[in-house]
Amino acid sequence: MTEPFKIYTNQNSFWKGLFAFFLLVLVSNTMFSQQTTIWNQISISKWESVSSDGLVRVEARVTGGASISGNEIMGCTSDATYGDPTPDVFGSSSLEISANPLSSGSIQFHFFDMGTGDAVYITNPFLHVDKVGTFGVLPIAFLTGTNTGVFTSTNGTWSNISRNGPIFEFTSTQFQIDADALLSSNDGECGNGVSTGTGGGTMRMDDVVQSINMNVSVNGLLTLFREDVEFVLSNLIIAEPELEITKTVIENFSSPVVIGDDVDYTIKVENTGNVEINNIELTDTFTDADGNTISLSNSPTFSSATMSSIEGILLPGEVATYTADYDLTLNEIEKGGVINQVSVLGDSPYGADDTGDLSDDGNDTDGNLLNDLTESFFPAPLDDTTSTEENTSVDVLVTSNDDFGGNGPNSGSIFIVSTPTNGSVSLNANGSATNPLDDYFTYTPSIGYLGSDTFNYGVTDSKGYTQHATVNISVYTCPNAGIDGILNICLGDSFENAVLFASLTGSPDTGGTWTNNFDDTFTYTLTAVAPCTVDATSIVTVIEHDPPNAGGDGTLNICQGSTFTNADLFAQLTGSPDTGGTWKDNTDGTHTYTVAAIAPCTVDDASIVTVTEQAQPNAGIDGTLNICQGDTFTNSDLFAQLTGSPDTGGTWVDNTDGTHSYTV
Repeated sequence: MTEPFKIYTNQNSFWKGLFAFFLLVLVSNTMFSQQTTIWNQISISKWESVSSDGLVRVEARVTGGASISGNEIMGCTSDATYGDPTPDVFGSSSLEISANPLSSGSIQFHFFDMGTGDAVYITNPFLHVDKVGTFGVLPIAFLTGTNTGVFTSTNGTWSNISRNGPIFEFTSTQFQIDADALLSSNDGECGNGVSTGTGGGTMRMDDVVQSINMNVSVNGLLTLFREDVEFVLSNLIIAEPELEITKTVIENFSSPVVIGDDVDYTIKVENTGNVEINNIELTDTFTDADGNTISLSNSPTFSSATMSSIEGILLPGEVATYTADYDLTLNEIEKGGVINQVSVLGDSPYGADDTGDLSDDGNDTDGNLLNDLTESFFPAPLDDTTSTEENTSVDVLVTSNDDFGGNGPNSGSIFIVSTPTNGSVSLNANGSATNPLDDYFTYTPSIGYLGSDTFNYGVTDSKGYTQHATVNISVYTCPNAGIDGILNICLGDSFENAVLFASLTGSPDTGGTWTNNFDDTFTYTLTAVAPCTVDATSIVTVIEHDPPNAGGDGTLNICQGSTFTNADLFAQLTGSPDTGGTWKDNTDGTHTYTVAAIAPCTVDDASIVTVTEQAQPNAGIDGTLNICQGDTFTNSDLFAQLTGSPDTGGTWVDNTDGTHSYTV
């Protein structure tokens, strides 16, 4: 503890200083954490030291009559001076600062973050002081007197934690040595005599500060002696204002969830930092499951604090409890739940609204450990509407539009709540009893029923909350165009649409339209009317049949007295008469041939054969022509020899035997 300009009056001082140096080495491993260590010079008026935990850089600055002498060892007084209630700094490295009695000055200790280099606030730092007072009096009677340094805080107040004797005088803003006590001391660094080693103490800053600022002056009769003081700073804990807020919920839900069910919220705000937080305010953000803003039934209300602080103030480690609640309305029932998060803001000792947090839901098992929304979900199934034709079952995949909510579906099936009035319903798990998402219902209307019907079903989420929905069914009949038919007509006959319609089977509905397909088919169409979507059609095929054909009239010439058959008559018909007809003798020399009509033809066809009887040819009676040999004759000469009134127009044939034949 030596320095060049010190006037020693005690020869043991050097050895005491040397002892203190070795003591520092021995206790360095047990040095109180978060205190200053070895000091290093930056400039003539600025030195620095890094805290023992390596987190804080302390910068000592002096002005005016104050000057920095350098490193010292805190060991002039007993270790008890600094041991209660703070850990022992006895034997630690210190910074010695001298105060000039002729000029006042200032001493400042500034704090910086070793990581960022930024100025930081320290929570109630401790200032350990030693060697206050010169403890030196010149041994000249007429110069009897003393000097003492007076150190005055300029940026806050402090509290005295400990001192090694009553002569260490202290107020909330100042410390010094009782000047009268110095008169009874021998000179020397620590003093020898009644008041030996009683010039030290420890102060704690009452505030969170970025620096400790003091003005220093030396008061006394003797202006030859300066004041030498050594300092150790401890409790160098960076102020970390921090709040953590958690919002948990108790869900008081019915089965199914109904209007008026409520959620009760408990909000815990904890001061997890190391400084007091004031003006704490909560802001609650409350929405339905779709993110639409709603308002709590009862906003967060202060309940208590674990250290009995009033609302708006939290000491380090203290937890405040607030409560809130909400009663569900139809809106939340339809949306499937509510989402809540609360933010907190407070004032640190050195800033307004500079400390805050967003709430977590208190459940870390969901994998989200930070700012997790407080969510209350339940299923929100939607009503379904479907339709089916008369006497036809329909499958209803109700889960296709259902929301099981933020909790997700359970591992069971959906279920029937109430059955339909005019039919039946069954559940189909679709082969996966543990997956309700593919479940569906099959509705079967009662035979012949037309109209509306309903049934109710329920879904369950993974937390066991249930909700119900309704399926509305319309049972209808679609247009019926009947069954395809065939229309047989007689070739050349015309027909109306009514004739085509009559050819359809299956009880077709009237009012449709007919289309000629120009391929001997006609299509009958009934336009679909909602909920039907497909037009009904049927086809009539028209088959034309040939009418009966009795051929054209004819004539049958016969010799008088000859007989004839129907075949003889049929052979006389012209055209291409159908066979199989019937003949009728009209007894007037005519015969009628009739071919009966076969459906679809309705008119018989007839033709007539007229029978004409002709007289038998008369060649007369054989005769003889006598001529002279060598005479010639003609056919007329021959004809003239016939008797019996022969017909003319016949033909003569010379038989070359002297006879001639006449043929009619």
